[in-house]
Amino acid sequence: MMEILVGPNRTLWYSYDTGPNANARLLSIAQTFTREHHDLIPYIRSLVYGSTQTGMPAMRMMPLSFPDDPAVADMFDEYTLGDAILVAPVLTAGATSRSVYLPRGVWIDCNDKRTRHTGPATITARAPLDVLPRYVRGGSIIPRGDILQSNNNWTPNWAPALRIEFYPVAGSQSRFDYYTGSAVVPLTGSMSESLVSWRAGDLGINGVLEVHGVDRYTSVRRNNRTLGATEFQYDATAQVMSIPLTGATSVEIRR
Repeated sequence: MMEILVGPNRTLWYSYDTGPNANARLLSIAQTFTREHHDLIPYIRSLVYGSTQTGMPAMRMMPLSFPDDPAVADMFDEYTLGDAILVAPVLTAGATSRSVYLPRGVWIDCNDKRTRHTGPATITARAPLDVLPRYVRGGSIIPRGDILQSNNNWTPNWAPALRIEFYPVAGSQSRFDYYTGSAVVPLTGSMSESLVSWRAGDLGINGVLEVHGVDRYTSVRRNNRTLGATEFQYDATAQVMSIPLTGATSVEIRR
């Protein structure tokens, strides 16, 4: 849950005016992270449903996520959201950076979705007021998007939109159990030296698969058919490939 209450010392734009334009800046930051929270509802909903089945919490202490890593045995200032996202909140007033420990594996900076680190390692993360240090584990599949209308009556012809982020790394075998609201649909992916593969059953909503870290490709296939250049998008600078999803879908990116 993410909730802002109106009242003394509880409302950002009333209670924390620290200088010229501070209210506008704090409101902008609140808007940014409210949108981020809403965008993560497909991921969070799946984690919470998983909790009802297994007892594993959505928000996890580091020793629970990495029981074999002695460096996190008493760590209290980082946590993971599911298996995919590591969060390092800023707990020191006025800090603009903080030390972050990254366990074994590849970790991609969520703030630019390109910078990669190999753990175990301790890094210094930028952390001004509008930046929350967080990292996605290499190989992860993260469903995102606007799937909950709630009280949104200001968007004309609102319709749900789903975006699946996939962060393959060499040798990875990935799975995420996506909860549609009525059923669990496994999302799976892998990456070898020459091929990135991903597949899922019908997710109930048309969407887009975003594959991050695609530094090169020779062909793209969806449901065993080679796609033309106008049937997907590729941003060479960001190294992101976007492929439309409709119904059950398999994707192969030949490198």
